[in-house]
Amino acid sequence: MGIQRIFFDERFHPEYVGLLGVITVVVGVGISWILILDVPNTIRERMWGDRDLRRNPWQPWEGVLKKATKERLAAQVLTSDDQLVKGRVIEYSRAGRSKELYLSDPRWFDEYSEDFVEGGSGVLLLEGDIVRLEVIEPSNEESDSEE
Repeated sequence: MGIQRIFFDERFHPEYVGLLGVITVVVGVGISWILILDVPNTIRERMWGDRDLRRNPWQPWEGVLKKATKERLAAQVLTSDDQLVKGRVIEYSRAGRSKELYLSDPRWFDEYSEDFVEGGSGVLLLEGDIVRLEVIEPSNEESDSEE
């Protein structure tokens, strides 16, 4: 009974339904062609194509530690309690999270012996612990002696 009232009422105009269908098809086809022809990229290239923009996709924290992890380099960290620790970079935080760093085979600096002493199998340093970070690249003599 309700459906009959909608379609056969005096306020129903089939030409409006047909017009709505035509508009829907035209807009759908137009947007489809815009996407197929990649119009947004074409506009972007025309606006910015003559500019030579270069940016580093990583922040310094990520760029330096990515290299250190890949090349198995050591890092030396000054902690918030004035301790000095160095070890191999195994893992680090990424993507704007709080800065965290995991070093394997850490060696802590001993003020009495003035040398680094072993300090376990690994250490996790949180952002509050890290005051300064230095990646240590081996010199030619050290890298020759390791091989």
